Amino acid sequence: MDWFTNYGAYQTLLHCLGGDVGWIAALVVFSFTNCIGYLMIAAHWRGLAATISDHDLKKDVSRLMFIFAFCGLTYLWVIVDLVWPGWRAYILFVLLPLNFFTWRFYGGASAFQGLRDSSNRHEARSKQLAELESQLAELQSMRNRRGH
Repeated sequence: MDWFTNYGAYQTLLHCLGGDVGWIAALVVFSFTNCIGYLMIAAHWRGLAATISDHDLKKDVSRLMFIFAFCGLTYLWVIVDLVWPGWRAYILFVLLPLNFFTWRFYGGASAFQGLRDSSNRHEARSKQLAELESQLAELQSMRNRRGH
């Protein structure tokens, strides 16, 4: 355990904040509420992943769940660091997995790319439909003018 704190060379946040109770309390409250918020978002993504049948999309949504879970842990770590400055543990068990899942998601979110492509195609088709409707209305107007 001493290795994680560089054998006592690292300082706790309590030491760094010098007993500034108001700011320490704010740090704990806001870090905790951010942690809970991220974990609730992760739970939402986990629930959504359970309802998805498409394998690639399910995999991408699960990766998002891990990203939000580890983001929550970064805020929890602030509270832990108040009393235990295990920065090496933070790097190995929080930042490293967060980086792994973040870049893995970014590099392999094929299902989301497919959704984006589908959305872009839908938008292009909607524009084409609007143009065709406008042309049809113009043709009908011309026809009505000729008939009168």
